[in-house]
Amino acid sequence: MQLIGEVVRGGLLAQEHMSVSVEADATNLPSEIEVDIAVLEIGTQIKASDLALPPARPSAGDPEQVHLIVRTRASAEEMAAEGAGRADRGRGAERRPKAMRAAAPGRKP
Repeated sequence: MQLIGEVVRGGLLAQEHMSVSVEADATNLPSEIEVDIAVLEIGTQIKASDLALPPARPSAGDPEQVHLIVRTRASAEEMAAEGAGRADRGRGAERRPKAMRAAAPGRKP
């Protein structure tokens, strides 16, 4: 997909899938599918069925598959609070006795 424009102010673009399945002869595959993200409002989802495909080139995938989502960008305060929460969770493991830390999931003794 070729993204055109910039996301609306206060928005953050999440690209859920990087490619689109299209039915076509190998010699007639579109080189790119353009999506104008400048006109998308926060909360908009672009599904496979919303993509402007070349004539006679239907999507071969699930038409309900979400490719793009415009989300609200987190404020500086929200990002700081989230970072503090992660730091607290990380320190919790170090406060446990060594034997318990070794037994924690994903850690090697």
